[in-house]
Order: sequence, then structure tokens, then C-alpha cells
Amino acid sequence: RAATTIGLLNIFDPEDREVRRHGLRIDEVVQARLEEQCRLMRLELEVASADPEVVATLERFRGIAPAFSAAAGAFADEAGPLSEREILRTAVQAWRLDPAETKAALATTLKQAEGRFLEASGLTEPEMRRLNMHEKIRWRIEDVVMRLRGKVAAQMLLLDEAADDDQAPTPALVWRIGEWRWKDAPQDGKTRPGRGAGKPREYAVWTDGASVVLYEERPRAGVFVGWPLERFAGVAALPLPEAKGGSAAGAGAAKAAEAEQPAAAEQTAVHFV
Repeated sequence: RAATTIGLLNIFDPEDREVRRHGLRIDEVVQARLEEQCRLMRLELEVASADPEVVATLERFRGIAPAFSAAAGAFADEAGPLSEREILRTAVQAWRLDPAETKAALATTLKQAEGRFLEASGLTEPEMRRLNMHEKIRWRIEDVVMRLRGKVAAQMLLLDEAADDDQAPTPALVWRIGEWRWKDAPQDGKTRPGRGAGKPREYAVWTDGASVVLYEERPRAGVFVGWPLERFAGVAALPLPEAKGGSAAGAGAAKAAEAEQPAAAEQTAVHFV
């Protein structure tokens, strides 16, 4: 039974190093794999390339390669508006960490990305919805909204933006917003991060009603502290984090946090595709 276009597209991952090395052109990836297979089998490339099945396979991937590139540009651009980094920044800057506002805005952004993809690829909407890249971005949006729904006001030891190595962190109330991937996960040659790499970290947002700073939690001298990542200017007003029991309780919690020293953390269409 012949593989469907979506089935062939889903063989590849835009985060795969080999795919990136070939500029997201899956037809070039398939050609490179054929050449490597011929080298390993000590088979003349011209002989293999004349095989009718190989010819048909290469032609098939040349035909669908633009659709893969379009999907990667619409749904898997790690510098684009649907990357975790940009969603987090915009949630702070424009959506006030509000899950309903974030969900509505991301639905609009996704709809625009879908329109660009459908126009560029010539595929249908039902086909698009079976793409791994499209499914992954839908999951990401749902997960982001859930994280923002679960944000909590809590204490965090914060470093100043102009911190030196000897600076003592200061306890403050922040919005803890869960784990995010601020940077691309390093790749070890395939799609999985290398050992210990690319693990999401906890993030928090501090605000006094006017200024807003995004923090990433990292270990420092046996204590987890908030490292300032970015200060935002001209942002929509965020609600102030408030500890349960009011400001007095918050002050007491701050003193407790200052005294605490937390422990350190610890087959494809053919054989060459």
C-alpha cells in the first residue's frame, strides 16, 4: 500500500540535525541517505539511481518537500511567535499572564499560521491536522494555557539584575509559572537532547505594578535562586502577587525564606529513507 503524503512528511522532524543541515529539504535528506547507503554497500550510485523504485521514491520526496518546509516555517520555527520562548515573552508583555487572553491570542496566531501553510502547501485542512508538527503545536498551546492557569504567588530568592558573584539573593513574592523551554534543546545528532541538556527550568515573574522582570530558577552555591533574564518595559499591567493571608503573612514568609537554605538540586518508503 502506497504511503500517504502525510505519512511521508511525518517521517521527518524539523528538529533533527540532519534535516536542519539540509535546510529542511527532506528530498535532499533522502538523496544523502541513498548516497550513504550506496557507500556502505559499495554499490555504484548510478546503478541505484536507475532503479525504478528508487527513481519513484526520489521523485515523490521532491514533490512533497515544499510542504514540509512550509509546515516547519508555520509550526516549528523556534524563533517564531509559537515557540515557547516567544509565547512566554508575549504572555508577560501583552497578555498579563492571563490564561484566557493567552488562549484566545494563540488561537488567532495559530489560525494565521495554518492559513499560510495551506496556501503554500496545497494540502487540505484535514491533512494538515494529521501532521505531527501541527499536532505538536496544538499540544504546546494547551500546555501553555494550563501552566498559566496554575500560576501561584510564592516566595523566590532573587538576584539583582546587576548581580556580582558575591551578591546575596533577596526574597520576594513572584508569580511562579512552571517549567518552560527558554532556549532550544541542544541536539546530540538526532531529535533527543543529550544527557542533562534541554531540560525545562522553573520560571517566575516579579512585578511591582510598573516594572516586570522574568526570572529563571537556577542552583547557586547550594541554593536555588532566580536569575534575571529580561526586564520588560511598556507592558500591560500585571496583577500583583500576594501571599495568602495578606501582606503581613507575606512579610513573615519573606523572613522565613531569607533564613532557609534549600538543598542543592541535583520504515519508511524505502530502506534508505
